Amino acid sequence: MLNKESMARILLVNSRYRPPHFRGGVERYIDVLGKALRRLGQDCEIVALEEPIPCDGGVPHRFLDVPPVPFLRPLLFGWMGRLLWSSADLIVLQYAPLGVLMPKKKLVCTVHTTGYGEARALTRSRKAGVRHWWPWLRRVVLLPMEGYVYRRARAIVAISAQIAEELVVAYGVRRENLRVIGNGVDCTEFNRTPPLKEGARSACCMLDGWQGERTLIC
Repeated sequence: MLNKESMARILLVNSRYRPPHFRGGVERYIDVLGKALRRLGQDCEIVALEEPIPCDGGVPHRFLDVPPVPFLRPLLFGWMGRLLWSSADLIVLQYAPLGVLMPKKKLVCTVHTTGYGEARALTRSRKAGVRHWWPWLRRVVLLPMEGYVYRRARAIVAISAQIAEELVVAYGVRRENLRVIGNGVDCTEFNRTPPLKEGARSACCMLDGWQGERTLIC
């Protein structure tokens, strides 16, 4: 367990980090996790790819200006960040292909989804006819990279039992290396609702939605 006395140097690594311009849940996840680790007194830093977009994050961050070479960018990222990886006690990786050249003894992967699942979904969707090349690239190029990183990582945190099973079946990850921890909610990010005044009433209604779905609104 991490504590203030240990002062571990932790790197949170993702392909993108540009708050407040969040473009996905994983990006917000590392922002919240980084802030929480900083509150615990840990030496935490976020590492991501350079982008021409301003970044106003509450966590120390560093960007690697990696040439946008198709399929080689993850390897270039790993090589350019080699001094960072050697200085870290723990590397928490979100986008697996970036970890090909990272030291396996320091590497922990957090998996919210996998390229395997995405490729299968695209194959079965209407987009498959238009983007038939994407599932093929996933299968031939990115899936082997992901599998290599997942199999050599020190540990993997999957957000659900379904993702954990997919890692075992599709990538050959050992079950003893897996931990299932669902995403939580930082309640301090929300304002408390003041209590209703005496005599006040709340109203609720049920709305019929698309395809027979019903929504309760209060």
